[in-house]
Amino acid sequence: MVVAAVETIKPTVLIGVSTRGGLMSREVVEAMSLLNERPIIFPLSNPTRKTECTPEQAYTWSKGKVLYASGVQFPDVKYQGQTFHPGQGNNFYIYPAIGLATYVARPSRITDECFILAAQATADQIDPDLRDKGWLYSLSIEHPRDRSDNRNPGRGIYVRQRSCENTAPEGHPRVDRR
Repeated sequence: MVVAAVETIKPTVLIGVSTRGGLMSREVVEAMSLLNERPIIFPLSNPTRKTECTPEQAYTWSKGKVLYASGVQFPDVKYQGQTFHPGQGNNFYIYPAIGLATYVARPSRITDECFILAAQATADQIDPDLRDKGWLYSLSIEHPRDRSDNRNPGRGIYVRQRSCENTAPEGHPRVDRR
């Protein structure tokens, strides 16, 4: 049934929040891989036994093509001589960042456009060579291509300056920072 939905809808992203371990089967991941050059698989359910698929399964079944993040931390995965680093896409990255940005910017409304720009800024932090190794998030205070050593790993992230001010979708109030 899930494979038929993938083949009909043709999604680029699957987000699992079902807490049904194994729901993203080999057939589902293979179908996503046929439809997408880099299928995005985010089985966010936890604990580990309830995740929809493991990173090892996702990398193996997609032949290393998948961009993977789960709701729990998994170790690196070795597949065909390459080491992949599965992302952790839960509240470790999301809620603190939203809270801090809201506190600092004090917007009157957080729009969909703000979340889109935040997602783009996060994606901009990873060079293609790191993304090919499965990295979805930066763990360095500096941008990876600007870093000459590994000081301060995990202490913040580089953010290219962007603004969601005055970019709210039609019908939404604009963000006013005055």
